[in-house]
Amino acid sequence: MEPERKEGVAHPFGFPLRSYPVTVDTMFASEVGWFKVVGKEDLIGMNIQFVRNIFKQIRQVVRDDFLSLYHLAFEASTNYKSGQKLAKQMLKTDRMNLMLWNGYAQMEKANGKYSEARKVYITALSTYRSFPEHQRADAPLLYRMFAEMEFELGRKGAALTILAAMAEEAGKVDVPDENDLQVPPPTKLLKARKFFAQKTSNLSTLAISETQYRSAHHIYACHALFEYLSQGLDEACRVFDRVFDEYVTRGVERSIDAEILFMTYAKLVYRHSVSGYAFRPGVLKGVLDRALNLFPNNTLFLSLFFYNEARTKIENRVRRFLNGALEKEPSHLLWTFALYAELHHHLPYNVHLVRSLFDRALECHRSRCSVALWKLYIQFEIIQNNLGKAKTLFFRAIRECPWAKELYLLAFRNIQHELSAKEQDEVFSLILEKELRIRTPVEEFLVGRKEEEEEEEEEEDEETKRLRDSDEEDERKRYP
Repeated sequence: MEPERKEGVAHPFGFPLRSYPVTVDTMFASEVGWFKVVGKEDLIGMNIQFVRNIFKQIRQVVRDDFLSLYHLAFEASTNYKSGQKLAKQMLKTDRMNLMLWNGYAQMEKANGKYSEARKVYITALSTYRSFPEHQRADAPLLYRMFAEMEFELGRKGAALTILAAMAEEAGKVDVPDENDLQVPPPTKLLKARKFFAQKTSNLSTLAISETQYRSAHHIYACHALFEYLSQGLDEACRVFDRVFDEYVTRGVERSIDAEILFMTYAKLVYRHSVSGYAFRPGVLKGVLDRALNLFPNNTLFLSLFFYNEARTKIENRVRRFLNGALEKEPSHLLWTFALYAELHHHLPYNVHLVRSLFDRALECHRSRCSVALWKLYIQFEIIQNNLGKAKTLFFRAIRECPWAKELYLLAFRNIQHELSAKEQDEVFSLILEKELRIRTPVEEFLVGRKEEEEEEEEEEDEETKRLRDSDEEDERKRYP
């Protein structure tokens, strides 16, 4: 009887490659709450001061709100205090920038400082109406992210109060305290529902201003969240579905706007799925099927799809989907995700299936020259203690990717004991022939390796001589 195989998927955030549009909620997400563009694991081995200097110099010559947010998100990932200091410096010189206010609040939220984040949002929302019109364009972003924060904290009443305040266009948001779970009265909810329906309807026209276009996504997200909190998931899904139907009518269903809105749609459904309420996995699957049909290389959708399917415990659906996607439009990223899924769907994984997948990936014309896939395959065989296969793969890799110096260096690191000094010398000659610049002191390594081999040969000769003398002595004793 085979041992029971355990599920290897605890959450959907484990895939190390990130290929999706960068948004405010992926810049400042908490480590295990949502997908994050830059996590602490990405900073390992990074020259942080060098990156800081690049941000500072670029921001001196280019004024761009998203660039400032990237800088703040990076700084917050390295150190909370330095991120907080940078946020205050930015707001001191650009106090009417609502995107920066939101970034500051999201940074506090990502570090578990919810009271501080709440204060930042309330301050910004109580003052922004005095700003010039073009500076007020990002107000829906503040309402949306503030309401989402309260929703994620389980404060449904507070989230609805914030969204109702957006509809009231009030100058002040009276957020209930942490112990107050009361929701707004029905009259306010009805007014808010009409407000969002009208806003969404107006945005469906082609004749909208640039300011309206900039805030459209956040208004859709606010509308969907409002319907979710007041009426349930089905109504929220209808909001998103109507918007996507409009995108299809316009012929922009593959635009970045559609991709970002699908990400927001998937986020809301995912939040519901892990909230403990009754949930049909088919709802999230339906959203992700549509999203992946349009954006098959979006790793956020791929990761959620893999996670959702792992929870259903229905075998082979992920494998079948990925095989279909790879037949239609193969890519390095899809092959890498297929390998990740095979390695993590069940523990222990099937070594033969993983090896077969590597072989298919490196026979594919789209990914045959992927340095990353070759390195992963070699590392996989090393982990399996199949060093002879790793050596064979190494020589195949440098033949397919003769420009990749990181592959050549494997001969002096990962598989150094599998190659003879002569073979390593030949690899080094290839590096010189290809004029690849390397900083590793390979010459010293080769000299040391040759000396080691000579010593080993001498030791082997001495051992052979000793054994031969011992055998001769035994023969003399046996046949005097």
